[in-house]
Amino acid sequence: MRISFFISVCLVASMTACGGGGQPAQSNNSTTVAVPSSPPLSIYVGIWQNLCQFHQQDTVIISMPNTSTGNLEVQLQTDYYDGTACTGQVVGVQATSTNLSISYVKTIDTFVALNPSGGASALRVDQITASAPAQFSTISGSKVQRRTLNGKQQWCMSFSNGDSTCVDDSGTQPAQTSQGGMYTRSNELYLLSSSTGGYSVDEKFTRK
Repeated sequence: MRISFFISVCLVASMTACGGGGQPAQSNNSTTVAVPSSPPLSIYVGIWQNLCQFHQQDTVIISMPNTSTGNLEVQLQTDYYDGTACTGQVVGVQATSTNLSISYVKTIDTFVALNPSGGASALRVDQITASAPAQFSTISGSKVQRRTLNGKQQWCMSFSNGDSTCVDDSGTQPAQTSQGGMYTRSNELYLLSSSTGGYSVDEKFTRK
């Protein structure tokens, strides 16, 4: 699972744009800006996927169980497809034992390089705290086998075209807390990490 930051959408048409919802920044400095009364992180609720990597695709399912707190609950999942380009039958599903929590810190105007090959642009970003309780991952499916390599437990899968992949079983991971940022425009979700002079993109997802 390549969602390093976590282990690291407006839902209603009448909801006004809020938080990091694609509004351009009005300042060249990292300054706090006012946010509307709707929970700022509500624009991120939905199902998001990143680009397929051969047989593998990550999905992030974001919900807001309690609008009074405004916190997000995040479910992480990786699907392994028998065919390349993520086609055919899903033969393995990787999931975590518990969901993650994201809380809102504040909204700021700052610089973000959304495109690695381009320069940074002034954008409105939601600063967040992501909290992961102690958890472990499992992979289940029709072509998943447990193996031991160099004394380490792995989940392995073989695909119809002869490809194969193995994922280490790292056991239970300790609770972690990370600081970062979120930004969305159109149907794109960006998970951001703090960098010199602003933020850089850690992961990019597209609304499913």
